[in-house]
Amino acid sequence: RCDALGRLGDRRAIQPLLALVEHTINVTLRTARPKRRDNLASGDADIPGSIVYAAVVRALGQLNERSTLDVIARATNDFDPYVRTEALEALKSIDPTGSESRSQAIAREALNDPRDTVVRLACQLVAQYRDTSAVAPLQHLTQQRPEVAPAAYDALKRLGE
Repeated sequence: RCDALGRLGDRRAIQPLLALVEHTINVTLRTARPKRRDNLASGDADIPGSIVYAAVVRALGQLNERSTLDVIARATNDFDPYVRTEALEALKSIDPTGSESRSQAIAREALNDPRDTVVRLACQLVAQYRDTSAVAPLQHLTQQRPEVAPAAYDALKRLGE
């Protein structure tokens, strides 16, 4: 249902989506937990919360409303990689040029994520933002994390390095 609200593009859906998160998800607790590398195991009690949180974040990204950047930023620090992935995808839509300095900072921070999928998205995002301050972290990735090195090399190439 969250996806349908996002696809409809009606910004009146923002407040109910934010209220859904506020009333069903303890974002502070989720953010305080260490970021997981792996997906939650089948049957994990946190899965329903992650599904709701990720769906709301995805819908907010579809609604493309900058006023929701704070919510998206917090979601990039969730313990569940599924939620973090959706948050970076939403950030790509909400701030496609990286005109908000915090968007650039979020993308650079995600280069350190334990989940390879999140790091690959972050590589795309820093390149999309033309964020040359990400060059050193990208170079570090090419040397320290071979599983994401192709994405880091691609980002460096797009940045002209």
